[in-house]
This record gives sequence, C-alpha cells and structure tokens, in this order.
Amino acid sequence: MVRKLMKAILCINLFVTFYADVAAQIFTTPSATSFVYGDPAIGKEPQGTSCYSFGQVNTGFGSVDLYFSSWYSKISGEFIFHMMPTGTTAPIFQQSFPYPNAIDLSIGYVRNIATFNYEVVVTYYQLGSGHFMDIYELTGSTSTPLVLTSTMQLSNATQYGRISMDTHDPLLAIVIAWENPGIGIETITCEGGAWSGITTLWGTQQATEPDVAFSHAAGSDLLAHYVYKDPGSGTAITSMLDWPLLLTVPAGSTAIMSSVIEDVNPLPPSGDYKLMIDCPDHSQSSDWAYTYTDGIRVFVRLFHSGVLNTVVVNDGSLGNSSLTYRFFANTPTIHYSNSEIAVGWYSRYSQFGGDSHYIGISMGSNGSGLFNIPDYMRLPNAVFGYTYPYSGVYYSKMRDYQSITPNYMYATYFTQTTGGTTYELHHAFHKFNNPVFRGEQGGHKCKPGPSKKISSKPAPKTFPNPFEKSITHQFLSEEDGLATIQINSITGQNVVSFNRPVQKGANNIRIDHLDRLNQGSYILKIWINGKKKQSQVIIKK
Repeated sequence: MVRKLMKAILCINLFVTFYADVAAQIFTTPSATSFVYGDPAIGKEPQGTSCYSFGQVNTGFGSVDLYFSSWYSKISGEFIFHMMPTGTTAPIFQQSFPYPNAIDLSIGYVRNIATFNYEVVVTYYQLGSGHFMDIYELTGSTSTPLVLTSTMQLSNATQYGRISMDTHDPLLAIVIAWENPGIGIETITCEGGAWSGITTLWGTQQATEPDVAFSHAAGSDLLAHYVYKDPGSGTAITSMLDWPLLLTVPAGSTAIMSSVIEDVNPLPPSGDYKLMIDCPDHSQSSDWAYTYTDGIRVFVRLFHSGVLNTVVVNDGSLGNSSLTYRFFANTPTIHYSNSEIAVGWYSRYSQFGGDSHYIGISMGSNGSGLFNIPDYMRLPNAVFGYTYPYSGVYYSKMRDYQSITPNYMYATYFTQTTGGTTYELHHAFHKFNNPVFRGEQGGHKCKPGPSKKISSKPAPKTFPNPFEKSITHQFLSEEDGLATIQINSITGQNVVSFNRPVQKGANNIRIDHLDRLNQGSYILKIWINGKKKQSQVIIKK
C-alpha cells in the first residue's frame, strides 16, 4: 500500500511539475502586419503554400515592393501577387490567378537581359500531365500589371513528383528541380531569362521530394544545392552542381550529370519528411541548411564554414524551453540569412492540452544561440484552442542587400476558419531587426560575374556539340602557359586527358578519336597553369 501511495504521489508531482512548466512557457506576441487573401475554394483541403518577395521595383504605381505567393489543394492551386508602396505593407494592387488541376506551385523572379523586362516564374505539377513553368511579365500598366506570356513543359510525368525552385540576384539566375518518377531528379536553370536544357542528376532514379537553393560564396561560382530523400536507405542526400556547368546544356537538349554529394543524413523512421533547404544569398563559404520533423522534434541539418551539424530547435538545446512531447510539430520552413537561421512550423497540442499555433525561432548561422526573445515567436492570428488536420507555412527565401529586399520578411500560412469547413491564407510581414519575429538587413550586393550573355569578352565555343568523332574548343587565355584538357564521364571516370601549350589570347584545341566513346553526356574541363578555367557538358551522339 505504501509503495502504491508513493507511486501515486510521485505521478501527481510529476504531473503538477509538467503543467507548471507548460504554464511558464513563453510564446511571444507577434509584432507584424498580416491580412487574409486567397480563394476559399483552395481552402477546402489545402496541402501547401510558398512565397517570394522583391523590393523597390519601378512600375506604373511608382516604386513598389512585390510579394508573390501560392497555395494549393489536392486538385487545384492559386498564384497571388501584391504590390505595395516601397517600405509599406498596404497593398495598392493585388490579384490572383487560378491554377485548376495544378499543385505544388512555387514562384521566382528574374530580369530578362534580352528584353530588359522583369519576369515572374511559376512552376507547378499539372495532374496527370507533367511539370510546367509559366512566365509572366511586368507590364508597367496599372490595370493589368502582370500578364502571362509563355508556358514551358518540363516533363511528361503522369505520376506526381515534387517541384521547387530558388532565385539568385541581382536578377540573373533561377534554378528549378523536380522529381520525375522512375527517371530521377531533374533540373533546369536560367541566366537573365535565357533557359538551359534539362539535366538529370545521375543515380537519383529512386530519389523523391527534392528541394533546391542557391549559394554564392565570396570568390566562388554560384552553386545549386539539392536535397532529396533516398527511400531505399532512409536518408536525406544533399548534393551540389555548379551553375555555370548547368548553363552549358543547350536549350532544348538534355544531359545527365553526376552531382557532388555533400552529405548523407539518416532520417527518423516516422514523421513529416518534406525537406526545405535554404542558403545565405551571399556569404564567405557555400553554406546551406534544411529542416524536417519527425512529428515531435524539429531538426535543422546545416553546413556552416566546412562543419556539418544537426540541431533540434524545440528541445531546449538553444536555451529555450522544450516543447517535445508536449506539442506535435508539422510542416517546418526555413530562412537562411548571412548571420542567422529562422525556422517556423505548426505546433499543435498533444494529449496534455494547450493551444495550437504557428511558431518559430531564430538562431545563429552555425546552429547555436537564440536570436529571438525566449522562448518561441508566435505568428500573427495563428493561435487556436484546437487542432486542425491541414497545416502549411513558408518563409520567403529572399535575404540579400537592401536595394532588392523589402523591409519585411514575408511569410504565408493557412488556418482553419471558424466552424471548420474551410481554411484561409494568411500573409504576414515581419519587420527585420525585430526580436519578436526578427530577421536582418545584411548581405552584400554581388556584381554579375562572367556571363556568356552579358560579358564583353567572346564566349568560349565548342563545336560540333553533339559530336561524333572530334570536337573543337575555342577560348581565350589570359596568359601563356600549359593547358590540361580532360573529358570525364558523368560518373567521374576520366576518358581523355592531355596537355597542350596555349598562348595569351585566342586558342583552338581540337580533340580527335572520340568515336570510341559511348553515346551520352560527358564533361569537358580545362585548366590553364593549374587553374580551373572552364567546365562544359558535351554530348556524344
């Protein structure tokens, strides 16, 4: 009897202590403007949302900040955009475009250097038909400021596969990645509105649910980082390809490339595995971070200054109170700036009770230290005394120098309406440098690097490409010296290698006896005096 009584007292004490700790938990009140906008028809069974922002654009309304977003159900989607006077959060124009039978909508933004027009790119999966990309143009009109100009089909996949994209500035690059079931992860990129051909990542036939983000380290090429699931091994794989290399695939052509594997990370056996990756737009190293959850813990896997690390952001390890096993966690999102990482998610109460809400944290870019006021930041108008079955939240990945970044970090998320029959899409604008839901103004304005479309120097030429027996490469060298020429297979196997003297100025190198190579894609690489100068995809037909 005494043992039973002591056990009962112990259980009561633990229960009281547990609830005292929950009561002491701090969810800070948001300091942010927000409003609801979106088609109620999409809100019947919403599956996801995305957003993107861009600042100080000259339009028919004057200088405006642009905020683009989307959300989608199981059978249709909607693309939304808002124009706001620069530095404000009051729309002077807003419009939506319906996307019937389309899901997984995401948005990017680029300046077409051929037409000097600004273009908005919307990607999506059309049910039963494949992956597509729509291109809209900003017109300068106050009645129809955005018009659809073209559509490109990216795949013929009859089975759904996730599609996502990222944009890099100053208005030069977009990269798109999608899962083509049975074929692998496919990707396409552009420079100033000029699109490459499609590249398949070698060895990804079984990979699923890709996400992609750009990084641009000081003194380095622009890099595309991919993260995707490998169901066979139960891991998340992060890999990388050079953006200039992707651009060498001619428009309308296809290639296969072996990406550089950066990390293989075991995933939990259960939970929400929709991986979300982001990179600082400009930094001293090619850093990246992605987030996911097992339904209880929210993980961030990150690469910072050459070090890999995994952080759980809601277990108290950052100095905040632990939420694990008190609240469930779903649909996390991430925003990576130069000095911090912001993570948000839907936190729904467990059997122990409490509110359900969208919350987030900000931590140092190396995964340590809490930047926000302890313990967790609530998003505006997102607290409910009950849980709902669908959730989704997205932070805009835009985080760059001030002239192209609005004064607010843009977030979209959906909540259930009163009565529980449908959902509504929230648009929230969190002022940077706010410790309640803070970001930072930082980064540096990158200057356009060597670009085949905007450079004053003649571009290298490789012809014929595709080739049969021989190929000639014309290029400029900045110095006299010795060139090393290599041709590698997509798996990295070297099939051709030789040295050739070069002179300062124009050079021609002809490579013969290539009829012995098998059909397919190869990578031509050239070093001059030990320095890598060029890398290009060539195709043997």
